[in-house]
Amino acid sequence: MLVVRFTIVLAALLALAMTLGLVGCEPDRTGTAKTNAAPKVTIVNTPPDGAQFSRNPELNWFATDIDGFISFFRYSIVVDSMLQINGSPVTPEQFITQATDAQFGWDTLLVDLDHPQSSATLRLFADTQDPVNTFVSQYFFVQAEDDRGAMSEVVFRNYSRNNHYPNTHHRYARAMPFINAIDANSAANGIQLTWYGADSLDWGRTEPPLDYEWRLFGPFDLDEDVYLNSTLEDCDRDPTSGEWINCREVHTLDLDALPDTIHIDLGNGNIISKAQPIARSQGPNFANDPTDVWVTDREATIFNVFEGLNLVETSEYKFVFWVRARDDGFVPDPTPAFSQFTVVEALFERDVAVIDETYYSAYIGTWMPRSLDTTKSIFNNMIHEVGYNKFDTLVDYFWFTAKKSRFGVDPVVPNEPDLLDVLSYKTIVFYTDAQTSGYNSTPSGLLRSKIYFAMDMGVTVLMMARNITGIGKNLGEGNKPDGIPIEMSGTFQNYFGIKSVTVEGWNYWVLARPTNLYFPQYMEEFIAAYPVNAGEFPLIELDYGNSTSLMETRYGPWQLAPGMPTHTMQGLPEVGVCNKMPGAAPLFLFYSKHGQVSPFHGKVCAVRNITEDTRTSVFLFTPLAMDPDPMTETMEITLDWLMEKFSTVAPAAKPGINYTGSIDLTHRQQKVQDYLDYIEFNTTDEEKAAFGIKPLKPFVVH
Repeated sequence: MLVVRFTIVLAALLALAMTLGLVGCEPDRTGTAKTNAAPKVTIVNTPPDGAQFSRNPELNWFATDIDGFISFFRYSIVVDSMLQINGSPVTPEQFITQATDAQFGWDTLLVDLDHPQSSATLRLFADTQDPVNTFVSQYFFVQAEDDRGAMSEVVFRNYSRNNHYPNTHHRYARAMPFINAIDANSAANGIQLTWYGADSLDWGRTEPPLDYEWRLFGPFDLDEDVYLNSTLEDCDRDPTSGEWINCREVHTLDLDALPDTIHIDLGNGNIISKAQPIARSQGPNFANDPTDVWVTDREATIFNVFEGLNLVETSEYKFVFWVRARDDGFVPDPTPAFSQFTVVEALFERDVAVIDETYYSAYIGTWMPRSLDTTKSIFNNMIHEVGYNKFDTLVDYFWFTAKKSRFGVDPVVPNEPDLLDVLSYKTIVFYTDAQTSGYNSTPSGLLRSKIYFAMDMGVTVLMMARNITGIGKNLGEGNKPDGIPIEMSGTFQNYFGIKSVTVEGWNYWVLARPTNLYFPQYMEEFIAAYPVNAGEFPLIELDYGNSTSLMETRYGPWQLAPGMPTHTMQGLPEVGVCNKMPGAAPLFLFYSKHGQVSPFHGKVCAVRNITEDTRTSVFLFTPLAMDPDPMTETMEITLDWLMEKFSTVAPAAKPGINYTGSIDLTHRQQKVQDYLDYIEFNTTDEEKAAFGIKPLKPFVVH
């Protein structure tokens, strides 16, 4: 068989090989072994010896080896003034024979079939003091080694280069503060800084290969001075006098005026010292060599800049950023870019805030509360009774109207929350008790956008509002609206879980006689909110219908016009019903005094909603005239549910200050950034000031 025969042949061949000594033994060799020949390396004469450059050239060489192949090349650039042995100048030939590898500072290029390594763009040195007018002479050395360790002779060429300074640009110049982030998983996205450089005189429109060094200083008090020096740039040298002429004056950050260590007084004798800068660029070898600070990155995201301060309340401090470019001739920009900006540390240290957007002005024919002081007292009692004892109306109650009450004596002066205020609370109770509150909006730079932003940062919100659509007229014919829903904004839908709202619209009067006499038409039918789940919430009834009721004492009296009879209110007007989003949970239903005849009766008038960022609850009726005990019980259940979020979220770790390049923003972080961008570019200086954006103190020029 073929297999058997093949096996016999292999066995015979193996026996023959063993007999001849061909298996497992070195063959006998005779004669003299040939010495390994050293390779030979040659620099291609383009560019030629003695060439001058204003940017780094591409140099070319090749090597041959008659009895093997090239394993690697190594090359070095040595400035003419560094050709020294034991402190004495030497020729290039002497340097080759006497200098150590450390003096050469060789760079190695490994050779393989795919990488012949016969060229490289080499970084020549330029003068850092007068790079335009001074050419620096330097030597390029190159050597090859073959596969058996033989080294070629070192060959060299002399080149020189001058240079034009690079220019550094920092993109941050805006009013909005950064929001500090503990790490990349935080709701905010940290301090995001970008920069770039140009070197057009040497590189034209080609993007230059630049390195960068940056430093971050702070935190400083907002009113602390930052000093600048005046310097001259883009000068020409007068060939006759040797003086600089045609200069442009620019300002540079006075680094010497920034302290090496700053001391921050946090109060109560607590003073923290921080070394400066608090963060800086770190090159590839920074861990072993702290002078290695040059990086090619053009952006950084810096986290946890308040590390070690142990702040106990939401705070805002100033920081100073400095960055400079270095070009391919190792020449740094003499006029680095810089900026100052503020950073907010959002701590959400207080529990509950009430933001009251009610218009306290009791003009004839308006259904609004009569007294801010009364409203503050009601909320204070409710919130304290349900266990949130830190609530203080002097600190935690905010309001907006600037009018005086017609039927009271309390002057109403605005106490508007700013950015730091809304980031100081875990939960915000937003209350607006007006016939046209109009919460249906997208960020506008004012109150509503602050609340949206707070929710982006994780704050929870309880909204208690009448007529959040802002519609103040009858929606249909006769005494009842025809049930036309008002679509809410996409932002509102996402956060509050309500798609549309139908409001109990009404006219102040209707034309009833040809003699143009007017008779009132009252649309007051909401008298109770009954719970969807009776075991979870109580029934909340309206106290109304007589002169001593809560409806009358807190909203009345009501007259159509002076001299006409006072009207006793028979329900809470402007209460809406909603079409909720699929994920929202209904809490209460509208109870109409007209029963099933009303298109509102039995419809949802309160919901709760959970998003990826926060929790919200919306009541389309307000608490002032509701039975206090069930209203307080409902407040307790709702606040506890909103606060529960903070007890179920694990606290973030607090690493030391660190930075990274660009990061992929989460959906939540992108919303925060979009919000800050919107306020920055779509609001006036007055709106920014109302929002709480403080203009930074200008730089001080020496």
